[in-house]
Amino acid sequence: MNNLDQNNDLRKIIPILTDENYSEWKLRMIICLKQRRLYQYCVKECIPGDGETRTPTVEAKVVDANVEACGIITNFMDSRTFAAPVTSEEITQNSYQLWKKVNEQFASSSFNSKARIWSKFQRLTYKDNLKEFIANTRKCLSDIASVGIAIEDEILAFLILTKVPDEFNSLIEKVMLNAETQGNPNAILNVLHKDALQEEALSMESTKMVALNKESFP
Repeated sequence: MNNLDQNNDLRKIIPILTDENYSEWKLRMIICLKQRRLYQYCVKECIPGDGETRTPTVEAKVVDANVEACGIITNFMDSRTFAAPVTSEEITQNSYQLWKKVNEQFASSSFNSKARIWSKFQRLTYKDNLKEFIANTRKCLSDIASVGIAIEDEILAFLILTKVPDEFNSLIEKVMLNAETQGNPNAILNVLHKDALQEEALSMESTKMVALNKESFP
């Protein structure tokens, strides 16, 4: 498979980086880089001639790995998101510095970034679709983690439960009595998701039965 085919395949699973999708982009990019054994060059600076004794073969491998990692990262950035971290030609050959700048730019731990993400979670409401609510909540939790908001899982769990409407009271009681889900936001969402799938299956079965009855008794 040539590089063009590889890039086309990757574009199906890795989005172009924006202000809104950083947390998802980062996780998918890490998976991609790890699969290609390139992530190590992004988290620990390893550049040619950095003082270590290397053979020419190893030196060439370091150069190629840095260039390849930088190429993959920048391929999933548009012109605006590219401009901020890529300030010189040198950085396109240093995957550690590029990865560091991208994360500093988009995962800023500043008060404003944290406030914006926390406000989004606070405004999150249930809108007659449990699966959609679960997906939106998972994204909020991922964003909260990506900017390092210091809040205990137990508090997040309580806040999630308060967003679920009264019609799910029996399910909420089951969640609260389950030792495995107490104080665990993701475990709570897993239980809710399982219930949503069961409800969806029952609804589909009911629709199917109605259709069969109409065919049998027109």
